[in-house]
Amino acid sequence: MCGNIGYNYTIMTRESQNRILKTSFRKHLDMDTLNQSDYSLPEWAEKQLSKYKPECAKLLRKLYCSAWLPPCFPEEKGSSQYYSLCQSDCKKIGRLCPGFFDKFPLEEAEFCSEHANEKAVNGFCEHSRWPLKVAYLFSK
Repeated sequence: MCGNIGYNYTIMTRESQNRILKTSFRKHLDMDTLNQSDYSLPEWAEKQLSKYKPECAKLLRKLYCSAWLPPCFPEEKGSSQYYSLCQSDCKKIGRLCPGFFDKFPLEEAEFCSEHANEKAVNGFCEHSRWPLKVAYLFSK
């Protein structure tokens, strides 16, 4: 699901990963393939990605993956830090993916302000605080 976008591990517990896979993906976490890239995004998300050009779809995949299964970088000091899509990538989504933010309850500027603008690691940015809003994954 989230392979080839910059991370192989998540800060989510196995229990939380399984709950997300079960509810959003209708799949069960196979411990032999934990943190492997063989889980595809839910059908509705793949349909969403297919509407956009490849550069946009790649950013949207990063957005979805980092929201559902936030990245973890064990090689980084304090690897329990919270990383997300960077603000700059969020703003690129606004430019490269016309109409994408029309589906969200938050305006683009407010939505992007919740993403980190801190130190980038493997294409994701480190937060200095936990985000305030979590409803941005849900459509209007």
